[in-house]
Amino acid sequence: MLHLCYSNRFEVLCAPLAARVREAQVKDPLTPIQIVAPNPTVEQFIRFDVAEKLGVAANLNVGLLRNFLKRTIEATNPDLSILNKAILQLLLYSRLTNPEFVSGHGLDEVSEYLDHASTPQARQKRSLQLAGELARLFEEYSYSRRGMLDAWRKNRRVLGTESAAIEGWQLRLWRALFDGDQAFRFSGRAARIQGQLDLFQPSSNTHSYMMLVDALHGLADSLELPEQIHIFGLSYVAPAFVELFGRLANRTEIYVYALNPCVEFWEDVQASGLATLQAEWAHRAPMDDAPDFETDDPFGLQQPRDARALRLWGRPGREYVRLLNELTQCQFASGFIDPLDENDSLLAHLQHDILLRAPERTGEELQREPDGSIQILACPSLRREVEIVADKIWASIERSQNDESPLRFHEIAVLVTENDR
Repeated sequence: MLHLCYSNRFEVLCAPLAARVREAQVKDPLTPIQIVAPNPTVEQFIRFDVAEKLGVAANLNVGLLRNFLKRTIEATNPDLSILNKAILQLLLYSRLTNPEFVSGHGLDEVSEYLDHASTPQARQKRSLQLAGELARLFEEYSYSRRGMLDAWRKNRRVLGTESAAIEGWQLRLWRALFDGDQAFRFSGRAARIQGQLDLFQPSSNTHSYMMLVDALHGLADSLELPEQIHIFGLSYVAPAFVELFGRLANRTEIYVYALNPCVEFWEDVQASGLATLQAEWAHRAPMDDAPDFETDDPFGLQQPRDARALRLWGRPGREYVRLLNELTQCQFASGFIDPLDENDSLLAHLQHDILLRAPERTGEELQREPDGSIQILACPSLRREVEIVADKIWASIERSQNDESPLRFHEIAVLVTENDR
């Protein structure tokens, strides 16, 4: 069964998690509790908060979603390995540097791009860079474009005429790389890349490499799962994983604690006030219209009246919450805290507007004195960016030393976008 809990605060989400950890450990203290976190920062927060609430945080298996699923797959089927972006990039590089492969699969566009390199070294660099970008794209397609990949496996195109040329060579390359069972094709001797690529060659005829989502869909009904899986703090996962949650919930207890900055995040509710919104939100009717993920706005969520922050950055989270609610027919628990109940800062007002999905502010409504709660700093280099963050952390710690509850280092998080890691 799938259980949902929403809040705009991590500490609120951690309360039911800690309660279930206590209950499970009283029942069987020797069985590890499986918890999925979005990043190491949240992992540490979970351990500190559970320890604070229970006295000790012991026997917790906390890790990233993909790592947990990869371990589970390979434990269920030792003859199956998961292709990550790094391995797929090397395998793609070995194919792109093979003229027979490129010409044999009609990849004229790829050949033309590589031929523009001025030297053999430049061509190798282009091949490696192209392989890295394709590995990223193919992984993303497997997460969010399942319908397109299903059509590709039947040698059918799905994109319009504007993207026909790009889709054409990507389709041919995809079909050359993966067989009908979605396993990577290893034909003959694997090309060597500095003597390392042969490490990925299957050791036997039964061993295969697959993308994570393809492997999950093939093994979903036979995976060796723990009695409970707690998925904590993820504000978004790809649609393929949400679908997987629904399948796995038929075989084990899955608890999803989703961070949601908006109390009413996916439908128009003509009401005002937090209490009214929450009361109506808990009685939403099931959503019948199937979202079309091939469009730019599958849920029709781009409303001109919304706060600009929601319109610019809210779509992934809104889609995630919508899909989760479809799995449970909108049965969930929620606990939201209005930031204005705690302080009157500029940040609190922005969070309040997002929480209640307030209309976009215009004119005099935007006039508010800066108070330091939101700062945008110009950093000419990555090193300077790190130095500024460190200075801000130390300054915050020192300012709070005379407070009744001084700020502690474990209460500070630095979030970094994936492309900057």
